Amino acid sequence: MKFSYSWLRDHLDTKHSAKEIADTLNEIGFEVENLEDVSDSLRDIVVARVDAVESHPNANKLHVCRVFDGNQILQIVCGAPNVYGGMNVALVHVGGFVPGSNSNLQEANIRGVVSQGMLCSNGELQLPEEDPSVDDPGIMDIKTDVTPGEPLAHALGLDDPVFTISITPNRGDCFSVRGIARDLAAAGMGTLKELDYAQHFAQFEKVSVLGLPESQVPIVIETPKCHFFIGATMCDVQNCFSPLWMQKRLLVAGQRPIDALVDITNFLNFDIGQPLHVYDRMQICNEIHIRQAQKGEQLTLLNGQICACSEAICLLQTWKSHLR
Repeated sequence: MKFSYSWLRDHLDTKHSAKEIADTLNEIGFEVENLEDVSDSLRDIVVARVDAVESHPNANKLHVCRVFDGNQILQIVCGAPNVYGGMNVALVHVGGFVPGSNSNLQEANIRGVVSQGMLCSNGELQLPEEDPSVDDPGIMDIKTDVTPGEPLAHALGLDDPVFTISITPNRGDCFSVRGIARDLAAAGMGTLKELDYAQHFAQFEKVSVLGLPESQVPIVIETPKCHFFIGATMCDVQNCFSPLWMQKRLLVAGQRPIDALVDITNFLNFDIGQPLHVYDRMQICNEIHIRQAQKGEQLTLLNGQICACSEAICLLQTWKSHLR
């Protein structure tokens, strides 16, 4: 299980360092396999401001930018379509490490113009795009209040240690960040906070739900291993992309962000340990069945991988005809 220090502090009011938290986790029975600073790969990236943009004299699609890095003005050649004067950007100086290429930047002469650095895109920094549907979003456009020369990791809140811990199967209550926070609070490492999602989910203003009645699809439980299954129907939903903070947390947990509805369910699973899933009502025929897997049955996962099902596991099936 993976989670960040700031994510833990959403649930635990503590003044203890990440190292102290890791030591306590080991003491109370959770093996900390790794404690890493995700900002390490961004160590050479700083915030800068584009002061001026001119056309490249020898290339129609390139720009020559005057960029202030907090100390000096640099001349940088940039081919991004979204660059503009006054833009706050992510800058790597010559000699600095670029995560996307896993190499250090060399000074370059591009079509006769010397470039003294590189303005980076999210992809070049191995960070999620704010809108994954855009094929070429260009360089990172930092719209928050930042200062030229400030480390990018600090400006974006990415200077955040990440814990990787091993949890034994008998501790299902701790397969979530809140569960871990609860045990740490019991160990004297802080105070467990009240759950409050109002601030987080206020950012989903584009997800409109006009009705939330009980499930309009019959739910049939065919196995004693499933004690209950709860469903609800959300009507007139307009989906959107989840905010960047949620995408980052899912990436930390090893999940690929998809869209707001899917990301919310995945986030809540890791955050408070509540398994959830969203289904398209138009794709469900007749009933939802929860049953035991059959001998020799195979399951195709979302990533295309096919796995064999043990008869001991439960399956959910949304197409009644497939049961026959």
